[in-house]
Amino acid sequence: MEVRAGGENMEKMYKFYVDSQTGVRLASKEDVLLYVNDKKISECGTKGQCDTSSKDNILAKVELNPSGLPDGWVKEEVFRKTKKRVKRDQNYTDPTSGHTFRSMKSALSYLETG
Repeated sequence: MEVRAGGENMEKMYKFYVDSQTGVRLASKEDVLLYVNDKKISECGTKGQCDTSSKDNILAKVELNPSGLPDGWVKEEVFRKTKKRVKRDQNYTDPTSGHTFRSMKSALSYLETG
């Protein structure tokens, strides 16, 4: 899933579900089910107000079951602009305890030691 800024002044947020293998972007859970079950893609619901051809307006990405961690874990990347570049803050969340870790190393250490 990715969250993008859009609208005339980039004041709106649009959530997309992205098939990582094909790059297909879907705007709702209903669209995801239609795509998974029937391989159909509906029209994007942003009425042209959200550019998906660029990475400039991505605010966050969420990945379920990231590689290297047990099933159920969530990886979230939040993008923020500085004067010189765009930085990515990564968080890894344990589904059982709800604890959030700022690095993969910290998450793996938690799994080893509890």
